[in-house]
Amino acid sequence: MNHVKLSRFLSIILLMFALLGCYKEGLIRGSNELLINGSLLKGTMAHASIIISDAKHVTVWQGQSDEFGVFDSQFSVNENSFFHIEVNVTDRTTMNCDAVECFDSNGDLIANYQEVITAPELTNLQLTYIASSNNVLSSVQINALTSLVYGQINNKLSDGIGLDEFDAIAEQASQVVLTALNLSEQRQNLLSIELTPMDQVSTSQEQTRLLLSLVNAAVAENVAQISPLTLAIKQFTTQPEDASNRDKLSDLKTALMASSVKLAQSGLVRDIPQGINRILHEAQTQPINFDLLEAESMQLQVNIQAASVTGATGGNG
Repeated sequence: MNHVKLSRFLSIILLMFALLGCYKEGLIRGSNELLINGSLLKGTMAHASIIISDAKHVTVWQGQSDEFGVFDSQFSVNENSFFHIEVNVTDRTTMNCDAVECFDSNGDLIANYQEVITAPELTNLQLTYIASSNNVLSSVQINALTSLVYGQINNKLSDGIGLDEFDAIAEQASQVVLTALNLSEQRQNLLSIELTPMDQVSTSQEQTRLLLSLVNAAVAENVAQISPLTLAIKQFTTQPEDASNRDKLSDLKTALMASSVKLAQSGLVRDIPQGINRILHEAQTQPINFDLLEAESMQLQVNIQAASVTGATGGNG
């Protein structure tokens, strides 16, 4: 075989391997077409901007919630991956005050229970959510608690993550958030539970769902606290022995739980079981178990690292 024929032969072989590699990649990383109905609960947020992006933060869908805080989306993302949902305020956005009273970032009263808050008072509010592209979702709810979980794992996940690995991380990140709020016994994936608006609460609801709905609603008392609370939890995970981090997180936890107790005992939401009042009161008054929070945070990092290794080696979860 002369040099010309050998060169052509090698080129054909290389091309075949390249095509085979592309074919295999297509099998492993096909795209999933997702149809998702979403709702915004902080209380209900109407006419808010919705941006859905893929693992690389490339926008795959955008729109707005309607007057009921609902949106319908259709988009395509890689399988064995994840997508982000980001909710931002527009000049038309409104939100129902689900707390006893709602204040702006300056501490000024802007609304009472179930009154409407307009866009100028919501400038510091952003809600976020993250989900596996392999999960067969028909609906999602974006709220304050999903935003706290999102803050613990955003920019830490590797593309190629399977559903099992993603779920393990979401559940552990939820446990970090719940432990930081002194609610560690309420084990729940905060990305998968659908919370209830305060005007639709029923005492027949499961206790954990009712309790977390109250906490989510109580965030409305000061919507500006979502970002600092997210940051305080993250700072503790990186510097768990820092006393100032612990003090900051404790203060934010106590303020949110005080708002939750205030709402639960206000009479505005009827027939709240005494068991829930007791849990919220203890969460407010008892110190955070920082040893447990550190252990939960370390486990989250272990789960993230394990998923990163699995993704790098081509695991599908």
